[in-house]
Amino acid sequence: MKHGWMWSIAAAALLTLGGCAPTGGGSGNGNGDEQPPAMQPPPAELIEGLTSITVTMRPAYDLVVGLPRDFHAEGLYEDGSVQELTADVTWSASDPSVLTFDDTENPGRATVHAAPAGTLTVTATLGESSGTLTIGDECDYPAFTSNIVTGATMPALEWDLARLPDGSRGGFSLRDIYCGEAEGPQPSVFVFVLGANWCGACTHHMGELAREADALREAGGQFVFVGVENLNYEASSTDEALRTLSGAAGQAPVYIVGDGDTGGVIAGSGAFTSLPSVVVVRTRDMKVIADNGTGASGLDFLAVAADPDAGWENPPPPMIESRCEPGQDEELEPNNSPAEAAPIGAGTIQGGVCDEHPDFYLVDIAGPWRLSLDFSHAVGNLDVYAWDGAGDAPLRVDNRVVGSYSTEDGETFEHAGQTLIRVGGFRHESAPYTLTVEAL
Repeated sequence: MKHGWMWSIAAAALLTLGGCAPTGGGSGNGNGDEQPPAMQPPPAELIEGLTSITVTMRPAYDLVVGLPRDFHAEGLYEDGSVQELTADVTWSASDPSVLTFDDTENPGRATVHAAPAGTLTVTATLGESSGTLTIGDECDYPAFTSNIVTGATMPALEWDLARLPDGSRGGFSLRDIYCGEAEGPQPSVFVFVLGANWCGACTHHMGELAREADALREAGGQFVFVGVENLNYEASSTDEALRTLSGAAGQAPVYIVGDGDTGGVIAGSGAFTSLPSVVVVRTRDMKVIADNGTGASGLDFLAVAADPDAGWENPPPPMIESRCEPGQDEELEPNNSPAEAAPIGAGTIQGGVCDEHPDFYLVDIAGPWRLSLDFSHAVGNLDVYAWDGAGDAPLRVDNRVVGSYSTEDGETFEHAGQTLIRVGGFRHESAPYTLTVEAL
């Protein structure tokens, strides 16, 4: 994959340096100075059959002074196998005043001392083979930070082995797309759908969106399904995301990628606020034109793809087909925001998600309790979460989301103490419900 970081693979014979290398520990150089101990030769099994080395930088950001960067090396062997070599290669940079590598405690980690003037080449060497990564080229990708919010530039993310829309595996680079180096016609927008591999509702939702993938491509857009967390609530690799999402995507022309392959950029960006989250990126300038905070999950993606400049950061209210009978909205309305949350104790409430707004409650029980939400998926898919009002996201305890979000009728979970609760429709679905809280 050719991209703005312009990597090249080479199996190059290295020049033999003149003079004698020091041997043994503590030998001098004739001037009374201590020499470092000689480097041990790499294991023969790593060198035998090695044909090339690929070097990548994760995350693929611009170099920022004072911010460390992690480089990775993989070796391709004659038998077609690939092996991780990050800790085995010798790392070097073409300009040490810009970039230097740390000690062996952090293989591949480098410190950025200054912004590069022109291009900078990072080299990984093992035996007589080397691979290089050249940072910087004539294509000037817009400046970006790690935040993925409406109005910001999407980071120049890339995946070496994404699941491509045609079902094959290959490179997917936003820098390539912006710089015109990607093959074939490119979409006007990417709709990134961010989910967790442990979230069954996320997988179900992506399966529903997969049915729209052909129509979205015809309108000029493209879905990208992202596994942000794996089954252990850690950063998901692309392979892990594929194992979870391939069945839901089927033959639909979508990308499938894992956030772990970017170093967890998306998880730490502020974009992953609910399950799932949506980020829409306009490709002509790589601007985020909508996220969950601006109602991205409820947008008509076909309309966005057809007119990505229409101002989707202030979209009209989503068109909701109410599935509630007159009067089925709960008596505790208005409770459409955390600030309006209705205090409740043990008991039962009849209510409904009848418009575009979720319902918020404040469970006011000192000890442990169980919450049950009864409804029919045939009418509408509802989810219930313990809610972090300050972060406007599901509450996490020991990195696990507190709530219930299955694809079955009814949801239930247990928690303890005074807790904010959010009941909402999946992608703005509507349904009446019965909410029951029991003190345990």
